[in-house]
Amino acid sequence: MQILPRPLLPALLALLLLPGAPARAQLGETSCPELVAWAREHEVHAERDMSLGWDRLPPRQEVMLPGLFLAPATTATFGKPALEWDRQDLRTLGSRLRACARDREMRPHREVLAEAQRLVSGPASTFLQHRQRVLAELPVQLERLAQQPFAPALLPFLTTLAAAGEPAGWQAAQQDWRELPGAARGTGHQLLRLVPYLLPEDRSHLLLPELERQRAQRQAEARQASLDELAALPPNPRGLAGLEAMEQGPVWPLLRPEDRAEVVAARQARGAALLEEIEAGLRRRIAAVPASLPAFNRLAAIRRDAALAALPADRAAALTAELEERSRSLAATMLDRLGVELAERPETVESLGHVVLVTQRVTEALRPHAEAATLAAFKESSTRRIAAMAAAALPEFVVLLEAVPAAGLDSLQAPPWIAALPPPHAGRYASALADRRAKLEAAIAAERAAEAAREAGPLAGRHYATPDGAMRLEFLDSSRVLVTQAATQTTIAGSYEEIAGERLILTLPDTNVVLQRQGRRLDGGAVVLERQAAP
Repeated sequence: MQILPRPLLPALLALLLLPGAPARAQLGETSCPELVAWAREHEVHAERDMSLGWDRLPPRQEVMLPGLFLAPATTATFGKPALEWDRQDLRTLGSRLRACARDREMRPHREVLAEAQRLVSGPASTFLQHRQRVLAELPVQLERLAQQPFAPALLPFLTTLAAAGEPAGWQAAQQDWRELPGAARGTGHQLLRLVPYLLPEDRSHLLLPELERQRAQRQAEARQASLDELAALPPNPRGLAGLEAMEQGPVWPLLRPEDRAEVVAARQARGAALLEEIEAGLRRRIAAVPASLPAFNRLAAIRRDAALAALPADRAAALTAELEERSRSLAATMLDRLGVELAERPETVESLGHVVLVTQRVTEALRPHAEAATLAAFKESSTRRIAAMAAAALPEFVVLLEAVPAAGLDSLQAPPWIAALPPPHAGRYASALADRRAKLEAAIAAERAAEAAREAGPLAGRHYATPDGAMRLEFLDSSRVLVTQAATQTTIAGSYEEIAGERLILTLPDTNVVLQRQGRRLDGGAVVLERQAAP
């Protein structure tokens, strides 16, 4: 915040009017007849009555100085104008008037003297003492206003405050006062209370010069605030929007013509600098994108960036071309790296599966970005390399298949990379897998048939149980069965019927159960029991 210098002239003038100031000229000596002669001119000079303020002015009402005190006779009688009187002068004059009123020789003039005394102790004293307080307080409040930090609302208030001595001007100043920031509102309120009580010469000598000085200072601050605002604009679309919005801001209408011309030139220069910074920033972002698949998402984000759209059409087109070139360059680099990785990979089944899937994924991802010729050349070379790896890894693949036991038949599924192998290798790997599955399925079928043959025959005397022991079956003879529930430790007697040596129908007190004979197992779907050794 810039501190304004204390107004020297208002401070000195106010100092001269304060009680206890250096010695000033006293009222001249006057006789009672001279006081009577002076007092009788009251009616003559009524047209000189001076009033300040008005009825609706808060918080004080109108104050009035009778015209007698402004008449030449007052200066001639007392040696100085009434407007220069202080409190002591008023007391001195009041004492003289009272003394003359008690003088017997002045008895015929007591009413005149009493009226003069009333004017001195009443309206004149109120007017002059109030004026002294106003003149003492005015420089203090003006200085406080000058110390406030810059705010656009200060300039309109300084303008309308100059005319606040009249009701219409005061209303206008009050409207501008309402727009002041909080810190300045208190000071502005005090000035609105003081200005209506200034005489024209007070406004000319004490108020208007200081207001004009502060206006000049605030206009200089408005200019600097505009330049600072320009300097603070960020190099992005928000900063460019800020350039356009300056003319709609609160400071712009307050600039002097010469300051506005300077700000316009600075705004043009700042706009050009912002565009340069935005363009340079976009180029740095493009150059910083690494050669990886997520890089293309980053390049796409730059294409959608509002900063690119904010550039002039020719600059935006040039940067878009750079984006496309960067995209092609990154795609070519990635394809080169993948080609090197393919060449260095060992010719194993594990490497083959990895290479096939990675090559497929990367090729599809780079299709929109790589040049057609580059992509075609990579696909040709990678196909040759994958074919060589597939040929070399096929024996290992067969060995791995042979190591899969019958229990692993369900997991023996074709991995997705087999279908992506170039012909004829995809068919060879699929055939090897199908052959192994067929062998395992045949072995499993033979084992099940042998087991069924071993387990054929009557069920009498056999025991079956679930793997967790929750249920046990004991076949007593060709029709009776005992069912034991481990949870309740109860045994239920039931009957059974065997159909074609393959299915059993168990009849229990509360339910019927159908079981399928499968070798050593009885399969009921939700319940599977296996044969147990007889206890």
